Amino acid sequence: AADAAVSRLLGVEPQWEVAEDQRLLVQVVFGIGLDITSPLLGQMDLDASWSFNAAHEVGEPWAQRNMYTFCTELPPELRVAKRRCWIEEFSKWVQGEGERFPVPKSKFHGLVMRYIEGNLVDVYPAGSLVWERDGQVKASFFEFQVDVSKTIAPESALEVMRLWDNAVAAHNAKASRFARDVWHTSDLWGRAESQSHLISGTISTLLVLFLVAFLGMLVFTRDAPLAMTVVMSTFSVVCGLAFFMTVVQGWAVGPIEVIALIVFVGYAATYSLHIAHSYGNAEALKEPRLAGLGGGAGAVRWQRTRFSLKMLGSATFGSALTTAGSSMFLLFCQVIVFNRLGGVILTITLISIFVALGPLPATLLALGPTRPGRLRLLPSCRRTLGECCEELPGAAD
Repeated sequence: AADAAVSRLLGVEPQWEVAEDQRLLVQVVFGIGLDITSPLLGQMDLDASWSFNAAHEVGEPWAQRNMYTFCTELPPELRVAKRRCWIEEFSKWVQGEGERFPVPKSKFHGLVMRYIEGNLVDVYPAGSLVWERDGQVKASFFEFQVDVSKTIAPESALEVMRLWDNAVAAHNAKASRFARDVWHTSDLWGRAESQSHLISGTISTLLVLFLVAFLGMLVFTRDAPLAMTVVMSTFSVVCGLAFFMTVVQGWAVGPIEVIALIVFVGYAATYSLHIAHSYGNAEALKEPRLAGLGGGAGAVRWQRTRFSLKMLGSATFGSALTTAGSSMFLLFCQVIVFNRLGGVILTITLISIFVALGPLPATLLALGPTRPGRLRLLPSCRRTLGECCEELPGAAD
């Protein structure tokens, strides 16, 4: 930005970094007010979402000065490589016609109508940059070509957008009432904000889902460490799915990918939950113990892990096999949504069954609880709620 400013002062053309056809386009709008409210049901009425700003009067000399100044004196950090400002070209045309700029209000609309009928701003007709009603300019916009790639990452795009926010806010603070309430827009802003909100919303939603999943598993397993083990297994499956989508496949994070991550959280937990629930079954202690482990915690974990795999290992593997086989057909679909859905289902099935029959049993064998399913209300109480109340101080009174 500093180099660009020095180049302008010296009258030398700055050396821009981005090819012209890849540069970001930013539009700055004068004279239009927005009322963007999305209804709860139905489609938004686009015609009712905007209106002309009654306070905007480009015929006023101060409005012309403010608009001209905005166009020609933008901060160098915005890195404007090219500008299309009809007010700048209009000022040159007016002076060529022997008039002074800014144009008095009494002459403005007549002159500007003559100007927009047959003149260009860069390669665009001047009339395409203004909104004209009944022979008067009601609103207009400037377009700026910025030395920033239009494909930059959302975080960088939001930083650039904040620079334009500051520039527009500074203009609105200093401009006359006839040229205020200016705002800027770009195709990149919407994409960047949507993707940023999409990512942050996905993270928040996943955190809530994992919390709810932990509470649900706590109800089924009645053991906090066992429920946490299942949650961590589920988290590893979701991480594996995210790695597959973003790194292996190179998919951009969009609505399909987000829905896949959120919707399949429950599916990712299914196999691990079955194994963990079976691990807590009291029948597991009837399994024969492995010779050499003695009667300690290791022997109990061996009994429970062996029982859970013997009872549900084959069933979960068969379920995964049928699901994976069914999803294979979606991989050959020509519709992208179905094709990606098939890839997601196949991947999460394979990762889920691998975690449920591999890392999860290994974790239970090494660190699993020896007496699961004994969720206590008080640390010292191991019987019923009534017995716990009898043991509380003063209960006899």
